[in-house]
Amino acid sequence: MGVGAADNFKNVRWDTVKSIMVSWIITIPTAALVASGIFRFVSIIAKWG
Repeated sequence: MGVGAADNFKNVRWDTVKSIMVSWIITIPTAALVASGIFRFVSIIAKWG
């Protein structure tokens, strides 16, 4: 994306950029939810034992 944009914005493959952005928008919140769930699970186990 950076090299294409440096030459001309018409050289950027915007469908690829869109795909990358959607992937990040899905991945980051999902990773946060998984991490939160693991943290809560470990916290419960630590208090129980």
